[in-house]
Amino acid sequence: MKCDDVSVQNMIRLGSYETSLEKQTPRPLKLVMASEQQRKKVLFQAKNLKGNRDFEKVYIQQDFTKKQREKRKELVQQLIQRKILGEANLIIVRDQIVVKRQRQQAETQPKTAA
Repeated sequence: MKCDDVSVQNMIRLGSYETSLEKQTPRPLKLVMASEQQRKKVLFQAKNLKGNRDFEKVYIQQDFTKKQREKRKELVQQLIQRKILGEANLIIVRDQIVVKRQRQQAETQPKTAA
């Protein structure tokens, strides 16, 4: 993930600390970025963590309001039901379930010098 020019203004560990080893679980971090552009860059680059063995258990998500979380939870349930019924390539974008765009592989032909 290439975000060397991103600066973090504040970092907060969420959740309560458990002293018992049996109850200890990883606690999420909340990062406050210096600007909206930097936040967008980190969220855009987050997909690059997938497949990297060093970051298998690292996830980056936006911070949603309670209302947004409730709406998203409903959408996730709808998405699961639609996938069970056989619909494929569905994702949630801007509070809507949409069909994922298929990327077209551009045929690249090597250029020859004339």
